[in-house]
Amino acid sequence: MQILRYLAVTILAGSLAGPALANKPADHLDTLFCLTGDTGINPEQVYTLAEQMADLGCDQVHVLGDLIYPNGLTSKDDPNAERLFFSPFRPLIDNGVPFYLVLGNHDYRLETEHVWLEIAAEHPWLHYPDYYYTTRVGELCIINLDTNFFEKLDYPIQRFQQSGWLDATLDGLMGQCGYTMALAHHPYRSSTPDDNASLQLGWELKSHVIGRVDLYVSGHSHILADEGQAEGTHLLISGSAARLHDTSSRTDLTRFAVSRHGFLGIRFSRADDRLLAVATFYGCSEDAAEGRCPLEQLWQTEIPGVGVR
Repeated sequence: MQILRYLAVTILAGSLAGPALANKPADHLDTLFCLTGDTGINPEQVYTLAEQMADLGCDQVHVLGDLIYPNGLTSKDDPNAERLFFSPFRPLIDNGVPFYLVLGNHDYRLETEHVWLEIAAEHPWLHYPDYYYTTRVGELCIINLDTNFFEKLDYPIQRFQQSGWLDATLDGLMGQCGYTMALAHHPYRSSTPDDNASLQLGWELKSHVIGRVDLYVSGHSHILADEGQAEGTHLLISGSAARLHDTSSRTDLTRFAVSRHGFLGIRFSRADDRLLAVATFYGCSEDAAEGRCPLEQLWQTEIPGVGVR
C-alpha cells in the first residue's frame, strides 16, 4: 500500500526527488516576509490576523502547515478549503499578496495531502509546487521542507528522497546565498511540552538542516517563540494564528516565548557586508476586547547570516 501511494504521489507531483528552484525577482531588502502557522481552525481569529498583516504591509505570507483541522481536505473541492483557508486570508489574497505553503501533520490525516498541489496549480498567487522546494528572493534562499516525512515512521522512501534532495540542494547553493532560511512545520526545540523534535525528526534535522542554515522557522507549537540557537542555526516558532499552547517547557536557551495569537515578520538589512534578518513577533494586545486584535510588537531580534554552511 505504501509503495502504491508513493507512486500515485510521484505522478501527481512530478517527482519528489527534484523540485525546481523558483527564482523571484523581488529585492530581499524591500520585502516584508510574514510567517504564521496552524491556521486551519478558528477562521474568525485568522481573518483578524490577516487584516493586521495586510495593514502592516506583508509582501509575502508563508503558512507553516496545519492548513486544515482536524483531518486535512477530502479533495480539492472540499468546502473546508474555502471556509478555513481562502476566506480567512481574503484581506491578503484580495491585495495580491503571494502565499507559500508547507504542510503539517493535520494535513496528512486523510492521506489526501496531494490535493494542495492541485489547488496551488489553479491559483498563480499560491505557491506550492511540490512537497519540498526552494525559493529565492535576491540573495535570500528559502528551503521549504515537509517534516512529516522526517517525523513519521511510515514514509521511508520520501524521507530518503527529501534528505538526499536537501543535501544536494544546500551543497549546490554553497556560496550563492547571502542568507538561508528553512521553513517547516515541526520545531527542532520548543517551549511547549512534548513538542521538541522526536528522535527520528531530530536526527534528520540535525543531520541535514541544523548547523547548515542561518534560520529555521516552524509552527506546530501554538506559541510565538525565540528558542535561541542550535549549532549556529537560530530557531523561531510562529504557530499561534488560531489556537494557543502553554510555554511551560522553557529552557535556559529560550529567549522569548508567549502564548498569544500573532505572527512573525522578517525584514532584511545589510550590516558589515552581511545580511541581517530583523525578526519581529507581533501579537494581539492582552487587553484586546473579544473579536478585536490591536496589534503590538512583542519581541524583536537581529539574526546575522552567512548563507549555506
